[in-house]
Amino acid sequence: MTDDWADTLREQKTYYDARAGEYDDFWFRRGTYALDEPVLSQWNADAADTMTLISGAARGDVLELACGTGIFTDVLRRHAESVHAVDASPAMLELNRARTAGAANVSYGQADLFDWRPARRYDLVFFGFWLSHVPDDRFEAFWAMVRDCLAPGGQVIFVDSAPYPADEVTGPNSQVSARTEERTLGDGRRFRIVKRYWDPRTLSDQLTATGWDAQVQASEHALMLVGRARLSEAARPERR
Repeated sequence: MTDDWADTLREQKTYYDARAGEYDDFWFRRGTYALDEPVLSQWNADAADTMTLISGAARGDVLELACGTGIFTDVLRRHAESVHAVDASPAMLELNRARTAGAANVSYGQADLFDWRPARRYDLVFFGFWLSHVPDDRFEAFWAMVRDCLAPGGQVIFVDSAPYPADEVTGPNSQVSARTEERTLGDGRRFRIVKRYWDPRTLSDQLTATGWDAQVQASEHALMLVGRARLSEAARPERR
């Protein structure tokens, strides 16, 4: 990874720690993230479908990467035997713990996901709105780490940003390259972060090339990207 990306990723970590108190506004479409109709209803429908997918997949032992304030953690822990939630931000983890207070099946870890390695394997690995923050030159290393997290027969589910308006991405093979975006907090502070919008087919092809059987598609109203992945037969470790 270049020094330029290292600087941006450090700034990205600072941004999300500082943004923790505002983060839920994005999912619930409040304040600066508010949407007008009919897009608000479309977002809410896609969000409900996403939660249904997550709750249906949350079985056994679950690892959530970049767990944030716990919007998804709270759904996962209601259906899984256990959830281990990891995030780099202490402020995010504090809010997550508050949201899941009293849940005996949730544990936490604070770590930079670009350096973190799992101590055990899980039946499901989930991450929401995280993959778009991974630079291209860290893509393979990130997915190699995810592979090391999976128990035999395990699967990965992820949700992420889709370009909006949708017509900003045209054609079945088009994509928006890895780049940075400037984000502004409510107090006026500005940060640069990594933000890379994936086209479903391009992402599926990229995952296939790195040893995954993946299905990636836009949500019904094309406001989110939803993916499932399992290790391809050739990439699965031999059982002993």
